[in-house]
Amino acid sequence: MMPNDNRSHEDGTVLSLPTCALLLATLLPAIAGIIFWQAAPLVGSWTRADILSGSTGCAVVGVVTAGGILLIRPWKPRPVIRFVGTWMVITFFRLLMTSGMVWVLSSTPQFQDMTLALSVVAMYFMVLCTESIVLIRFLRAVPVNR
Repeated sequence: MMPNDNRSHEDGTVLSLPTCALLLATLLPAIAGIIFWQAAPLVGSWTRADILSGSTGCAVVGVVTAGGILLIRPWKPRPVIRFVGTWMVITFFRLLMTSGMVWVLSSTPQFQDMTLALSVVAMYFMVLCTESIVLIRFLRAVPVNR
């Protein structure tokens, strides 16, 4: 992964982030989690409500995190320092949005609260890890201006 648009700027290096890689880093763990929950009855005695709750938790995290990535418009060239700050803010926003959606979903009778919450927490952790790995690998490839 090489930076798309690497220029020097008074605020630092200007570049665009790897949009496709970031979207894959947020959506692939969610898809894997949904597949896991669909296969869960093969290895344990999970109820339909547990499977629905776990799959929905994964889907919520996938949709909210991918939406957050699209909100920061990573394809638009900006100074690296702005992307770092924006990513931190959008991560906080995604956490609030996910928590709010889970709170609304957990108030409905068809969802198991504990399964939904654990699925969301595990998926959010996986997404943050994969997303961080993509960003770290990308930023390591950026030449340092001295």
